[in-house]
Amino acid sequence: MIKINTVAFLTPSEFRVELIDIDKGGGTFRTASGRLVRERVRSRVRKLFLSYRIVTESAMSTLLQQIADASFTVEYPDPYDGALRSGTFYVGNRNIPTSTYIGSVSLYKDVTFNFIEY
Repeated sequence: MIKINTVAFLTPSEFRVELIDIDKGGGTFRTASGRLVRERVRSRVRKLFLSYRIVTESAMSTLLQQIADASFTVEYPDPYDGALRSGTFYVGNRNIPTSTYIGSVSLYKDVTFNFIEY
């Protein structure tokens, strides 16, 4: 489903795409009459949200190593294009809650990542 630098990425429990419009800094404001003035410089920038209910310790290490670079290529199903899409992304927040143990196996619960398109 999702690939990072052409290598399969662990399939998330949930996957979501957000389309973002970027405005020029200071280029969006309302006039005294309330009319919106907007200078959009780019539209449909993708932000991908991935969440995992349970991740093993070894899988977590693999995931983090795959997204360790400052930028990477992501291939994913894009709802806007209705097809697989590839783009250059960087990782935003990595929410990795404290692990829990079942016997000697360490498991991470409710892990989330977001990837933001360059």
